Amino acid sequence: MPSMTESPIVQRINQQCADARAPGIVEAIALLKRANRYVGTHSTIGGQKLGVEITEFVASYQRAQQ
Repeated sequence: MPSMTESPIVQRINQQCADARAPGIVEAIALLKRANRYVGTHSTIGGQKLGVEITEFVASYQRAQQ
């Protein structure tokens, strides 16, 4: 199974949030998780792509915290 690579947008966000302890990042991650529940179920291609990007970003953040 091929592994998923991070999109350029996710890579840019990761670079901007290099300091994982930046103020508000925990709240932002929680907000993204809540939003992904709705975005991920949207039937449009854009909604699906955005859901994948949110999932990748949150997973990347969680890996960085471990």
